[in-house]
Amino acid sequence: MHLFGKAKPAAPSPSDAISKLKDSEMMLSKRQAFLQTKIDAEMAQIKKKLAVKDKKGALTCMKRKKLYESSCDQLEKMTINIQTQIITLEGATVNVEAFQANKMFTEGMKQIHGNLTVDKVEEQLQDAQEQMDVQKEITDALSSQLSAETADDDELLAELEELEQEDMDEKLAHVTLANTTPLLPDAPIGDPTLAPAAAAAMTDEERELAELEASMIEPSRGLSRRAVTWAVSWTRSAYTESRPRLDGCAASFM
Repeated sequence: MHLFGKAKPAAPSPSDAISKLKDSEMMLSKRQAFLQTKIDAEMAQIKKKLAVKDKKGALTCMKRKKLYESSCDQLEKMTINIQTQIITLEGATVNVEAFQANKMFTEGMKQIHGNLTVDKVEEQLQDAQEQMDVQKEITDALSSQLSAETADDDELLAELEELEQEDMDEKLAHVTLANTTPLLPDAPIGDPTLAPAAAAAMTDEERELAELEASMIEPSRGLSRRAVTWAVSWTRSAYTESRPRLDGCAASFM
């Protein structure tokens, strides 16, 4: 029992209101269909009355038809209003659902960011960058200690070119000797210098020849010892062959 009047009924939920409006729309649609049947029946009676020349009866049927049509128009307007209310209420319900979802999103984000701030994030990123720098320094230090020291590429190329040039000079020297003396025999290998006892019995010409041979035996740059030995032997042979002619010329002048 309420002391101050009846209690107000609880407000219907949005879903209940939408359901009630849809029931009303269905009832209005049925009423419109019934009135449309009445209109069609009155139209048939009007045609019959006119066929038998009963204008008064046709006029009465025409008036009822107009009443039915007027009621049908009103029901159509009411149906449109109810449909508008249903669409508006459904849209409001969707808005409420969207608002509740947005509210839950906001609460969730607040819970996540409760202990998370921009300063903490920046501090964490700075610490991470420092650790990455430390890791890079450690890696560089380890790689420098473990890496073997190698020569510079420019130095290696210069040394390689020097070896190629020496090889080419040696080949050119052999080619030159082969072209100039292809038919001469090899001289015996050995020291062509004379012993001191033999040097005492030499003539002046033989002594000069020995000095010439000693000067030629000195290593020459680009010539092998074999080539030098051959040159000394060839000089000795040429002198021996020309010695009788030289002696004959000297005797003719005496």
